[in-house]
Amino acid sequence: LDDPLAAVDAHVGKHLFQECIINELMLGRNGNTDSNTKKRTVVLVTNALQYLSSPHVDRIVVLKDGRISEEGSYEELSKTPGSLFASFLAVLSDTGGGYTNNDDNGNGNGDAAITETLSTQSPISPTRKVVQLPASHIAVGKIENEKLSAFDKPTTSLMTDEFKEREVGHVSLNVYASWVKASGGIIVGVAIIASYGVVEGINVFSKWWLTHWSEAAGKGGDQMWYLTVYALINSTIIVATFGRIIMIMTAGLRASKKMYNRLLDVVLQAPMSFFDT
Repeated sequence: LDDPLAAVDAHVGKHLFQECIINELMLGRNGNTDSNTKKRTVVLVTNALQYLSSPHVDRIVVLKDGRISEEGSYEELSKTPGSLFASFLAVLSDTGGGYTNNDDNGNGNGDAAITETLSTQSPISPTRKVVQLPASHIAVGKIENEKLSAFDKPTTSLMTDEFKEREVGHVSLNVYASWVKASGGIIVGVAIIASYGVVEGINVFSKWWLTHWSEAAGKGGDQMWYLTVYALINSTIIVATFGRIIMIMTAGLRASKKMYNRLLDVVLQAPMSFFDT
C-alpha cells in the first residue's frame, strides 16, 4: 500500500488503518468473524508514525536517501539511542503529532502524554486530542515566536493591484512598435502600410477608369478596350488584396510566436518568489 493515509484527516486515517488495513486486509475479518489470527502480510509505505505503534505492526523498515537505514520492531527502534526512527518519534512528540492507538486488540505506545476528550465544538471529529507538554517547551515556543515576529512583516507586497497597473484609452505606440519589431522589423511594417496604399490606389484608379469609360462611350470609342482594361484593373485589386492578407497573416504569426516564446521563457526562468502569490 503506497501511503494511502496521506491525503485524509487524522480521524479518517485512524479509521482506515484499523478497519481497512488491520481488520479487513491483515486479519481477514468479516461481519461474523472475530479471529485475531493474521491472514495475510501487508506492506504499508507511510510517513504517519503514529500508526506504527499498533501491536499488529511486526517490522518497521526506515528508508533514507533511497536505502534501508534501519529496521526492527517499534520497541527496538524507539529505544535505540541515536536511531533515526527515535529522532522521528521525538519530533512527532514535540509537535503533538502522535496519539495513543487504543483498540480492541491491544494498547499502543506513545511518548507524549495525550488524552482524548469529547469535543462538542467540532462537528467533524468526535474527539479532541490534548497534548501535555513541559513548561519549558511552551516558554521556548513563546521566545521563538517573538524572535520570528520581526521577520513575519513583509516589506513589500507580493501581489500588485491589477486595477492600478492596467492602462486605459488608446493603444500606445510602444505596443505597435513591439509588434512590428517581433514581426520582422521596420521593413515589414513599411511593407504592410505600402500594401494598404497600393490596394486603395488601384481601387481609386478603377473608379476613375469607370468614369472615363462612361464619358467616352458617347464618342464612339472601342468598348471592348475599355472593358478589358477595367477587368485587368479589378483582377489586380483581387491579387493585391490577397497578397496583403497573406503578408499580414504571416507577419502576425511570426510576431505572436516570438512574443509568446519570450513570455514563456520569462515565466519559466522566474524565481519561486514570483509564484508565491
